[in-house]
Amino acid sequence: MTSATIRQLLAQRMRLFGVGLAILIGVGFLTCTLLFGTILDSGFRNSVGDEYRSIDFVIESQAEPFTAETIGEVEALDGVADVQPGSPIWIEAQAGGRTFPVIAASVPDPGPLRDNLGLASGRLPDAAGEITLLRSTARTLRVEPGDAVTLMVPGPGSVDGSVEPRDFTLVGLWSGEGRYGSEDLDAFLAPEELAQWSGQRWVATLYVMTNPGADGEPVASRLTTLAGDGATLSTAAQKIDAEMLEFKDAANAQKLGVGAFGVIALVVAGIVVSNTFAILVAQRTREIALFRCAGATAGQVRRMVLAEAVAVGAVASAIGIGGALLVTNVALRIVDWRLDFDNVPASIGVSTPIVTWPLLAG
Repeated sequence: MTSATIRQLLAQRMRLFGVGLAILIGVGFLTCTLLFGTILDSGFRNSVGDEYRSIDFVIESQAEPFTAETIGEVEALDGVADVQPGSPIWIEAQAGGRTFPVIAASVPDPGPLRDNLGLASGRLPDAAGEITLLRSTARTLRVEPGDAVTLMVPGPGSVDGSVEPRDFTLVGLWSGEGRYGSEDLDAFLAPEELAQWSGQRWVATLYVMTNPGADGEPVASRLTTLAGDGATLSTAAQKIDAEMLEFKDAANAQKLGVGAFGVIALVVAGIVVSNTFAILVAQRTREIALFRCAGATAGQVRRMVLAEAVAVGAVASAIGIGGALLVTNVALRIVDWRLDFDNVPASIGVSTPIVTWPLLAG
């Protein structure tokens, strides 16, 4: 019956082409939806991971803010290379008639955390009256290095929160890589400029970078002791996992939305396959009768037809999975080449679920 099945597949190849095409499209679509979910997860993790790329530990105060004395003691600990306080300030920025709220922080002191900031062009502020903007924020304000950006700053001796406009010179653009944890920063200002908002600054987070090769456990123990009972210590990996949970519901909703189209494609493919095979079997009534007359049992005939279906499904599914992987990776390469999406992976590999589920569906 095996040789008969092969001969039947070859004889019916043109009729089976439509079946194979339906399976290929349905399986390819399902594979693309699974790949989309993988890309989505990878993009979210890359985005969050970039925020902690230069950070080893995060200390968060649950009560009082960290004082300058405490920050200095953390910096002086053995194994600690650099510390960056998390205390961004919301400021209204204006340029060319456009207004945009920016979240600014003080330029880090010279050290590893400052060195790891990804500058797209220009430099960081090193004097009063200078500002470095996030590249996307600069696009929104339509400004380039050398242009003026107006910030609403506290007036001299202001005690009631009143602000006045003041021009700053844009000296650089920041790509956003190497940012500090979950701080949604748009701008960096010189430390003396941030002192104007001293009454609004609440240092509740410290980002800590350890020396290369330092043993993390002793450093973590010393940091915990120094921070006291009113603070919590987390590793960068723990913070990434925690923030990924915030994206989980949104990511799952997007996956379900796209996955619905994959299910529809499979249902349509199933209808095409069912109808086509019903027609093929009806057209081959005489052939089936001849097989029975030649001594084939009903079970053998059923297995022959089933083997044909499995063969067509397996081949079409394999092509559909391979085609989906090829198209997806070509699209990712184009996105990586033409668009400014640093967190989207440039390629995606094969994993067991991405192959197994579409193959079984096919």
